[in-house]
Amino acid sequence: ETPGKRAVDDSFREWDINSRVANYLEPMLEGKGITVYRVDDTTGQTDVSLNARLQRAISYGSDLHVSIHQNATGDTWSEATGTEAYYSCLGSQESQELARQVAQKMAQYIGTKNRGNKDASQSLFITREFTKAGIDANLYEGLFMSNQQDVAQMKTDDYASAYAKAIAESILSTYRTEISNEPFTVRVKKDLNETLT
Repeated sequence: ETPGKRAVDDSFREWDINSRVANYLEPMLEGKGITVYRVDDTTGQTDVSLNARLQRAISYGSDLHVSIHQNATGDTWSEATGTEAYYSCLGSQESQELARQVAQKMAQYIGTKNRGNKDASQSLFITREFTKAGIDANLYEGLFMSNQQDVAQMKTDDYASAYAKAIAESILSTYRTEISNEPFTVRVKKDLNETLT
């Protein structure tokens, strides 16, 4: 319910879009034999704390944690746009490669600027604490809730499915050849408090 976690025109909360992306992503991965767990409240009624999400991921024996977000520059309209991906340089090479691929594919499939893949080893709870727990972790930022054109695009099914496709394809191309005969668990996660340390 935090003001910064919603569109400037108050037409949706960040979680509304994040959840739609995850709902597209789950069957894309499960269809390829990957087990997917959600660590958010799938009803959207409560915000599960970062630490609780981490503990759930650990209890599931997660290999990868994916945190889905939408970006913003503040509570007023701006021109900022584009998508980006975050990883920890302390994580695996696969985790870093995944962030690079997702950043590239999100921009391509959504049709926007690639703001890059960036190391957030210490600045974000997701990349810092999940990596410390031995779980590869990426955090993705979609379009800007503070850009009027982006907000209109974010409300479409095409946006959510393109975002999900970028993640799914990148996960499959990055990890599947490495673990072809082993069970693989993917944590699909959205966190509304990604800037907390």
